Amino acid sequence: MLVWSLIQRAKTGAFRVLCDTYVTDDSGTGIVHSAPAFGEDDYRCCIEGGVIRKGEALVCPIDASGKFTDEVKEWKGEYVKDADSLIIKHLKEKGRLIHESQIDHSYPFCWRSETPLLYRVCIVSPPAAAGEASGARDVKTVDCPFTPWTVVFIS
Repeated sequence: MLVWSLIQRAKTGAFRVLCDTYVTDDSGTGIVHSAPAFGEDDYRCCIEGGVIRKGEALVCPIDASGKFTDEVKEWKGEYVKDADSLIIKHLKEKGRLIHESQIDHSYPFCWRSETPLLYRVCIVSPPAAAGEASGARDVKTVDCPFTPWTVVFIS
């Protein structure tokens, strides 16, 4: 499934070089990959670069627990951070690894669990209105800009 999706994306020009000001050469290599389902800058840059269109479905092969889904059959069920070494090993075995190294850079961590935070696109359904069976209704019917989304125990 993921391979087919990637082949289709390649036909539309998804695998190409884009430039943006959030990538600099003074805090790393100056090169990053973009995954529009996993970051605000990635999403914006891919929209502006024509890789994706606003509102279209995004490739997001990890679940809410940060584990690979059916779309990544080789590592289905593996937590993405734990899969790094498995993926590197796979690339080495296939003769496709060009270079391996570690670069220290800042990364967001949860202040409570001290575990890495994964940014991932999620579809949010507004709470059900009185008399509705569920919260799955058209988001356009909700006055989102004025809805307080503050988590009480953090504020």
